[in-house]
Amino acid sequence: MAIPHQLATISVIIPTLNGEGTLEHFFAALKRQYIQPDEVLVVDSSSTDRSVAISRDFGAEVISIPRAEFDHGGTRTRLARRAQGDIIVFFTQDAILATRDALQLLVAPLRHETVACSYGR
Repeated sequence: MAIPHQLATISVIIPTLNGEGTLEHFFAALKRQYIQPDEVLVVDSSSTDRSVAISRDFGAEVISIPRAEFDHGGTRTRLARRAQGDIIVFFTQDAILATRDALQLLVAPLRHETVACSYGR
């Protein structure tokens, strides 16, 4: 059964590794979105820069893992299981949310029962 957008909660998941150069821009763009996620989870693979501090400053929950434990699918699955949202949105640390309605447009197709995922480029 589809969940109306007004009732759906959104979790955003972002894997990071030394993303200091792009994370501030990403989080600033996320903060400007018309709809806001209910939860932001960052999994950091032992960054040596300010990635963790930037993420926490934004209000993200940061889970740190050893770099050797990261794998693209497994790490995302681990965080998806931990996420509380009805809708889970995966971003990369260098994603560009070009418009204020980018997140809204990304989750809009999910209101239809026959749609299981949506993606943007």
